[in-house]
Amino acid sequence: MKTVHTYSTDNHLRPKIIGGLGILSYTLVLALGDAVLMMNELLNLEFDVSVLMTGTIFTILYLFFAAYLWDSWPFRRLGIVKTPNLSGEWSGYIQSSYDAENGEEKKTDIQVHIQQSWRKISVGLNSPDSSSRSLGATILTKQGKPQLTYHYLSEPDYDAPDTMSIHYGTASLTYHASENEDDT
Repeated sequence: MKTVHTYSTDNHLRPKIIGGLGILSYTLVLALGDAVLMMNELLNLEFDVSVLMTGTIFTILYLFFAAYLWDSWPFRRLGIVKTPNLSGEWSGYIQSSYDAENGEEKKTDIQVHIQQSWRKISVGLNSPDSSSRSLGATILTKQGKPQLTYHYLSEPDYDAPDTMSIHYGTASLTYHASENEDDT
């Protein structure tokens, strides 16, 4: 079962973005001033409908930003969003000192599937003997290459070695851009 959960980041842009969306919502309601007055008169309301409209416009802007705009070129180029979109299928390896041969760490090929939005993420990892799913995550961006660290539940396959058991753990994945890829 794939679980999608929120993730944290090491930058402080999310509260600023939410504040900016709030200010934009209020500004749009002010710009629609005559329409707001007409709505109040038409509906014969005893309260100012602009409060309700500000909340509605904010919700629409927030949902649209979280679903589509957060990963768009202008917001990334202007530095408004710095969290990388890691969604997709990834190939890599696990480097482990467990069962090391001649002091050399063992490398195991893996496949990683990441589903991500502006606020939520799900990480699934498959290796030859087990699969795991994330339970919580952090994306770090300030120390060079982006790094995804997540807490997971690993479940061995039915034919896995007897030494493997269900367990919780933590993994850190570092993103390395290919030579053909823009590293922004």
